[in-house]
Amino acid sequence: MYRVTYPVSGLPPTRLVLTTNARVFDRRLSVAEEREPDPDRRRDAWLDVIATAHWAHADQDRPATPIALPVRPPRGTDLLIIVDEGDNAPLPIDSARLLLPSYRIRLFREANTPLRVAYGRADLSRPQYDLALLAPQLLGAPAADVVLDVERSAPGAATTAALVSPLVFWITLTIAVAVLIALIVRLAAPPHLRLVFRKITASCSVTFCGNHLAFFYHQLA
Repeated sequence: MYRVTYPVSGLPPTRLVLTTNARVFDRRLSVAEEREPDPDRRRDAWLDVIATAHWAHADQDRPATPIALPVRPPRGTDLLIIVDEGDNAPLPIDSARLLLPSYRIRLFREANTPLRVAYGRADLSRPQYDLALLAPQLLGAPAADVVLDVERSAPGAATTAALVSPLVFWITLTIAVAVLIALIVRLAAPPHLRLVFRKITASCSVTFCGNHLAFFYHQLA
């Protein structure tokens, strides 16, 4: 049994390639992931087999061909390689590597025309171009490699938190509360005190308005 640790989590479906220096062997391989106990179905830890393969070689003059096992994304970062040795000596596995899928985008443009690559809209459907009908011919045509520049955020990608600073938010909230209190006090004040209130509100500033309102509310109480 061997343990393979992924360099990072969240990798897409890959192919796990194993090599050995043995020349004559016949083995069954399994790739499994350790799972924690599940109270609903399993009380103990268990192995989830995600790939199996038959690996054999019978030529002492040539090295064995590496085997590639298609592996779906694991939940964690560790996988177990289980070798059914039978009555034989353990099969030595020299190396294990992952083959990740790679993608290339072919674009047609006039010379020196700038390109811009945008991504992140998972809600958009795949494009449909008539040019796709010529894909077998275009894939064999020569192409020039283009290297992307440093990634830049698109305009308007700022978050809501960046649009309104905390200072502006609290100032606006304070003014709104002061105006609301003034309206409540004005509606609840007796008629003979409304004139006094109008004079206070007319002469108060933003700095001292809170003090006038507090004094006026004390007089009403």
